[in-house]
Amino acid sequence: GLADFAYGCGALDRARALEIMRDSRIGSYGTIALLLSLGLRAAALAALAPGQGVLALIGAAALSRAGMAAALAFLPPARPDGLGRGAGRPTGAAVAVGLLIAALALVPAGGVLPALFACGLAQYALARLARRRLGGQTGDVLGAVQQVGEIAALLALAAT
Repeated sequence: GLADFAYGCGALDRARALEIMRDSRIGSYGTIALLLSLGLRAAALAALAPGQGVLALIGAAALSRAGMAAALAFLPPARPDGLGRGAGRPTGAAVAVGLLIAALALVPAGGVLPALFACGLAQYALARLARRRLGGQTGDVLGAVQQVGEIAALLALAAT
């Protein structure tokens, strides 16, 4: 999702971006996004105290996936078909429960508030970009939201 979204963002118009994102190839922007993703994760995990990496990965994974539910709830589908539309639209209460569970999963890793803030900010920025460029969410957008949120949370945990 992250690679396809990055590759699609290089297109000049919405229709071409959606077409690119349906293609299985990832292109140069997608490759760069994946390399940055791996590098930032490795740097964040290397900066954590021994034994904290697993806790940080679990907490960041839970939090970033709760952000996917928020994106589903607040972004309209960009296409009339596809995974983004088929995933449905969770209620605000379901999103809140997901965020609460995710916050609890972050407690053992420490740095709950910075991770929540960083993840939320990164996911919000990506969701706004998707809304502006594509008109809403797709399965690739949701994947990108998860990846960007997880990386932001890991970096925040490493910084604290």
